[in-house]
Amino acid sequence: MRSFLFFAVAAFLMDGLANVAQLNDAFFAHVAFQADQTEQGILGVLSAAGYAIGCLLFGPLSERTGRRFPVILAITSNLVLLVILTRCESLAGLIALSAARKISLSMFWPVIMAWMADSSSPRTFAFDLCSFNIGWTIGAGTGGWAAGHIGHWAASIPGGYDPVAAYWVSAVVSVGLLAWIALLNPHLSGSRFHGPEPEPLSLETAKTLLALARLSNATVYALTSLVIYMLPRLADLPSIAISEGTQSDIFAVRTFTGLVIFILMLASRGWHGRIYPVFLCLAFCLFGMTMMAVAASFTIFLAGGVFIGVALGISYTISLYYSLSVPQTKGKGSAGHEALVGVGSAVGPMIGGLAAWIFDTPRAPFFAGIVLVLIVAAAAAFALRSDRTG
Repeated sequence: MRSFLFFAVAAFLMDGLANVAQLNDAFFAHVAFQADQTEQGILGVLSAAGYAIGCLLFGPLSERTGRRFPVILAITSNLVLLVILTRCESLAGLIALSAARKISLSMFWPVIMAWMADSSSPRTFAFDLCSFNIGWTIGAGTGGWAAGHIGHWAASIPGGYDPVAAYWVSAVVSVGLLAWIALLNPHLSGSRFHGPEPEPLSLETAKTLLALARLSNATVYALTSLVIYMLPRLADLPSIAISEGTQSDIFAVRTFTGLVIFILMLASRGWHGRIYPVFLCLAFCLFGMTMMAVAASFTIFLAGGVFIGVALGISYTISLYYSLSVPQTKGKGSAGHEALVGVGSAVGPMIGGLAAWIFDTPRAPFFAGIVLVLIVAAAAAFALRSDRTG
């Protein structure tokens, strides 16, 4: 099978089932255990921290074990944990199982990214990378939309929410993904031509672009994770009253917006070797979080999600592109990229939960997100200026 199709489908299935489960974790905590935003923050922090640590371990390890074995192990362990989650009866148990599930996912993402890069030539890499990004984005958008709606469809009470059903759907998709990885083999891209050979960058320029691209991507993931875990409590206010299904719509639109950006960036090589995407991404983050912080209607929340989706499409593309182009080993490069995704995903719920605890208002986490973007933008500008003057 063509490598780009093999990896795009694998990414679609995994991010689909993973997003159903992740959003369902937040909904489960809110509906079944009445978790406040500080408790939701703990749930988000511990699960993301497990993912970040696991990426640093399993990405480089796959250079010695091969790519397929850890991917199969990741899918299998994730499947087992999803089944166990259907029997979860406490918030502490949900937090522990969610963290364990994220550790299992850390065996999948950095390894399959490195596997994809191994199967690409320099001329086909940008095309294969975009195909991969399109696959996981459609999966994430579909899973994000499905999470809240599955719970409502399966609920025995009109307007209720059944979190168990979403975990079972994710488990079934896991079985299909396991068969896909175990039974099929990707073929090397070979001489297939999809553009000119990329011009090499100087080592110092490449390192600067890699560091700032990763920083911007970690920031975007901090904000998306903050919204996932902080929105249920804010959305429950009588003046807003947004259901789990409607929250899923917001997440889906955000992700599909990122898909559009991935496609646009495939059509252009103008961003290669340029610094402007980093600051453009942070500007969209600032607009999106400001809208989320002041929103009182579904329309404004949705618009904020669109802005963050644009930032996601830009930041993820440049971070993964440089992570798989600059480091000498693909496993270490993808591990660094995904580890910082995990770090960002932990920072978001952490500052959101802390802000909610200090200021005791559901909007405080979103204003804390605005402060985070401003700090990162200032740090990026300082780092760029220091690099140029140095």
